[in-house]
Amino acid sequence: MFHRSMSNKIMYLLYVQLTVILIIFLLSQRFNIHLPICVFWVSVVAITCIICIQITSFNRNSNKYMILFQIIVFSWIIRTIFIPNTGFFGHDPYKEMEVVSVILNNGWDLDSDIFSNYKYQYSYPILYELIIMGSQVLGTSLFSVARWFPLLYNTSSLLFIYLFSNHLFNSDKSSLLSVFGASMLYQSVMFHTLPIRESIAFVFFVAFLYVYFREKKPNVLFTILALLLIVMITLSHHLTSFLIFLFVFLHILVNSVCKILETIAPRKLYFIPDSRGFNILAYILVLVIGYWIYLRYSPLNIIAYAFEESAYLDPGHGMIVPNNLKFIVLVNGEYFFAFAFAFFSIYSITLCNNRMRINLTLIFWAALMGIMSILSLKGMVLRTESVAFASRFQSFGYISLFVLSGSIIDLKNQKGRMFNEINATVILLYFLFILFSIYRIPVELYT
Repeated sequence: MFHRSMSNKIMYLLYVQLTVILIIFLLSQRFNIHLPICVFWVSVVAITCIICIQITSFNRNSNKYMILFQIIVFSWIIRTIFIPNTGFFGHDPYKEMEVVSVILNNGWDLDSDIFSNYKYQYSYPILYELIIMGSQVLGTSLFSVARWFPLLYNTSSLLFIYLFSNHLFNSDKSSLLSVFGASMLYQSVMFHTLPIRESIAFVFFVAFLYVYFREKKPNVLFTILALLLIVMITLSHHLTSFLIFLFVFLHILVNSVCKILETIAPRKLYFIPDSRGFNILAYILVLVIGYWIYLRYSPLNIIAYAFEESAYLDPGHGMIVPNNLKFIVLVNGEYFFAFAFAFFSIYSITLCNNRMRINLTLIFWAALMGIMSILSLKGMVLRTESVAFASRFQSFGYISLFVLSGSIIDLKNQKGRMFNEINATVILLYFLFILFSIYRIPVELYT
């Protein structure tokens, strides 16, 4: 007990020291003081090692809140790379800020002709309203709130992933590993750190997963919360509102198929039933589709155009990979990690004693998002923005992969023994994935 407590204190001390070094390195770049890049990578590798070791050795005497805090702080530090001294990273945030300014001066009225140039963004006002309220409450500029606010509210998505994983597998250890992977997913680190409509909608999406599946039987309180979150998603982002409908539809479909299969082989194909029915799906369908039809610039047009584009025989305009070593490593690395996480996610279902139908839904959801991501990347669907949509599908699909694959490290065989070799492999996979995600960050942003 004493030795373990002492080792934990040493880990905490090392983490603090390395974090301070990493912060000093990134701050020095902002003031044009250029330190060797090895300082950055040594700090990153060491911090990742420390967190992985703490998760691996986690037991009832470990402080889960301290480890979760370390993960969040490390994620914050890495995300600040995409918050430059002035302005924003990329071009999308500037379009969003233009709409914020228009709403601030004219209010939100879908029928007004003032917003004819912003009809697409203007239809989803949640992010804009939050930025305006934050600016007025804090008494600071809109740009200051927009630059730093996403860094804060996206932390809540990590907390909901932790709660969702813990609810499914009742394991703090596996939940911490799932959160660590989600916190360093490149799409989340880069895109969700920007004041983009999807960034706030993603938080509501993950919150809905936890709230909707929190109780095995429908609960009035959680049902009301789920309905409110659906409203927030619908008013936040077009793609996310479509995906939440797709996810619930997929879960109900899996439920129905499981009922049929269990009559064929009750023991082998049995998964714990889910009493959720079509009510929530009907609510989502009416709300989302009804709101889309009401809009002047409806996302239904995008869906129709996507199907029309997909019918063309030519391959479209997919991603063009530069012929250099880094991009070859990045592209092949993306495929490797996606298939590796998918393999361990499927494997976790075969090992898990708590065989719930939501686990099957999660693996099929990840497969669906993976297929859409690859088709978009190749320019076969959504060709006009193929690369952008590919990465967006990826961020939603990886939620399932992190939750399922992370559960392996706390599973035991029938004799109660841990799968030590498998656990070590999964931890190594997460360790390499996190370093790979940081490697994806354009080097000119931190040197």
